[in-house]
Amino acid sequence: MRRRAGTWWIGWILGGLLLSIGVATLVGRAVERRAQAEAFAKIDSDARLRQGLLTSEIARFRLLPLALADDRDVIAAVRGDAAARLTLNAKLAALARSTSASVIYVVGRDGVAIAASNAGEPGSFVGSSYAFRRYYRDAVRTGAGTQFALGTVSHRPGLYLSRRTPEGAWSW
Repeated sequence: MRRRAGTWWIGWILGGLLLSIGVATLVGRAVERRAQAEAFAKIDSDARLRQGLLTSEIARFRLLPLALADDRDVIAAVRGDAAARLTLNAKLAALARSTSASVIYVVGRDGVAIAASNAGEPGSFVGSSYAFRRYYRDAVRTGAGTQFALGTVSHRPGLYLSRRTPEGAWSW
């Protein structure tokens, strides 16, 4: 009889231990799911915030080509006025500094940059052809273009925005 009584208690202890392990496993999974849900919610919130900031920043830069498209120095430079090109280079450099744009440049009808905020610097965009770029071709075709690409001169990724001037010149 004593042996059965001892075995009976061992069964209860093992059963309780297995039940405890099962409950702990279920609680652990529930805690893990809740932690994952909270982490995903935080990631989603952060992503939405960053999306809003990026959208705001892009909207700010979308105004530059629009403003430059009607600029008298842009139009004169595209017409071939050398003095206007010098004035435009300085204007674009000041505009790039004040807006924190990497580079702002104006492309002539042939797709070659005629003025840039980095004119006179090593790696200047002036004289480089952008006729092969989608943002240039879109501006020629539809009046405006946008492309995220790796820079052919700078070798840096960036967002390229273009707008055709009323006279058919292109500004970026």
